[in-house]
Amino acid sequence: MSIINKINYLNQIRKYYLTMLGFDRREEIKKVNFEPCAVCNINCAYCNFEHKNNREKFLDKYVFLKVLSELYVGPYNLKQISLSQSGEVLLHPDFKELVRMLKTYKDLGLRTKRIVMNTNLMLLTEDIIDFLLDIDVFTIISCSIDGKNKESFERLRKGADYDKCMKNFLHLVRKKSIRNNKKLEIRVNNGNDIHSNKLYYDDDFFNTIYLADKVIKYDFHDWNGNIDVEGYKPSVNKGFCQFMFNTVLITTDGGVAKCCNDLNASTVYGNIKSKTLNEVYHSDRRKEYLKLMYNNKRYMVKGCEKCTRE
Repeated sequence: MSIINKINYLNQIRKYYLTMLGFDRREEIKKVNFEPCAVCNINCAYCNFEHKNNREKFLDKYVFLKVLSELYVGPYNLKQISLSQSGEVLLHPDFKELVRMLKTYKDLGLRTKRIVMNTNLMLLTEDIIDFLLDIDVFTIISCSIDGKNKESFERLRKGADYDKCMKNFLHLVRKKSIRNNKKLEIRVNNGNDIHSNKLYYDDDFFNTIYLADKVIKYDFHDWNGNIDVEGYKPSVNKGFCQFMFNTVLITTDGGVAKCCNDLNASTVYGNIKSKTLNEVYHSDRRKEYLKLMYNNKRYMVKGCEKCTRE
C-alpha cells in the first residue's frame, strides 16, 4: 500500500470510529446525486442500468424540495450537487420546475461549488438549451458522446441517433459562445471499448467533441462487476470505499443510497420520505455497512461486493 493510500485508509478509519461513537458527520458529505428518472430513452452497450425496475419512474418534486431545504439550512458544505444518475434527466416531466427549485436555493446561498447535469443529448432541444442558459444554474453540463465515429457511437449508444445528438450538441456550444458564457463548462464524456479503441477518430467527430470546454476520455468498466467488459481487468477491492463517506444518492422513490456507481440503488440506507437525510446518513443500516467494510467483509455489502473502487 502506498503512503498516500495508507493515509487515506487511516483517515477513513478515523471517520468510521467517529460515526460509530455517534458524532455528527454531515460535513463528510461532499456530493449529493439525485436520480430524477429511473427510465432512459437509450440502452448503452456498457451500462448495467435495469430499464425494468421497481422504483418510481420520476423523482417527486416535493421530495426534491425537501432535500434541498435540508441541504440549505443544515451544516452541509457540499462540493457538488448532480441532477443526473441512472436515466436521462430530460425525460422528467417537471424538469424545468426542478431546475427552478435549484435556482431558488442557489440564489439564497445554498453551499455547493458545482451543480452538474448529464445528458445523452437526444432530448436537448433548442428550447431546453435556451432555458438552461437563461436560468444559469448549472456550472457543468456533461454530454455523453461515446465512440470515435458515427458507426461506433451508434453501436455503443444503442437507440441514440448520431446526427441528432451532434446537432443538439453543436446548438449548445454555439449558443453558449454567442452569450459569451464563461462560467458554464460544457464537458464531453467520451467512452470506448476494446474495439473502438483500435480506431482512429473521424475528423468531424474529433473536431466536434473538442468544441467542448473539456473532453474526458475513459475506457468502459464493469459497473460493480455486473457486466462483462471485454479486455477489462479490474483491480482487487479492499477496505473502505471513499463513496461510503463522501457521497449519497437520492433515488426516484426517496431512497438514500451510497453512490453514483450503484446505478440500480442496491445499497440503500433508508428513505428520505419518512426521515431527514441526516437521520438516514447516521442510521443503524449505514453503520452496519460500515462495520462490514471495517471487518474486511465488503463482499457482504450489496452493491459493493463486486465493485473494485478503492
